[in-house]
Formats: sequence, structure tokens, C-alpha cells
Amino acid sequence: MIFDVGEQTVVAGELLTFLVRATDPDIPAKPLEYRFGASAPQGARMDPQTGAFEWTPLPSAKEHDETVQVIVSEFGDKSGLKTEKTFKIHVTPAKPAAAP
Repeated sequence: MIFDVGEQTVVAGELLTFLVRATDPDIPAKPLEYRFGASAPQGARMDPQTGAFEWTPLPSAKEHDETVQVIVSEFGDKSGLKTEKTFKIHVTPAKPAAAP
């Protein structure tokens, strides 16, 4: 199973969305299941069927990195292919609102 997620960047208080995309080299290919591993930001969501990732860091978040682990496996097959990847999300602070 092949997939890669590069480092992501998000501004505090803004929505980060992207797709985790994986391919299954087996023939016939089986549906894939996406889930978080041991680490994910609080409040992050990932669609188990599509790999669609969504997360909004708190508007008050300071600059920091979050580590995310994603596991992709063949759906319903405990002994099937499984791959884990870890990537970082860099959170930058929100810019202060301009004075009127």
C-alpha cells in the first residue's frame, strides 16, 4: 500500500482540509479504511472511507507543530495490508485584526 502526506501548514482559527490518498497494489484491490494512529490533534476528523482530513486549531493557538499518525488498511481484513505514516502540521498564530 502506498501513500504519502507531506507537511501541512495552517493558521490558528482557520480550517485545514486535505485528502489522504492511498493506493492498493493487490489485485483485486479492496476498499481502504483510513484512521488515526496514536497521535492526532484534538478535534481533528478523518473520513474512514475517503481519507478526507479536517481540523481547525483554536484561534488562540500559539505557533507549534502537531504530529499526526494515519493508518490505512484494507477494509475489514485484519490480516490484509496496512501502512502507517506520520506527518507534521505546522500551526502559525492568527494575525491580529487591523485597527479601524
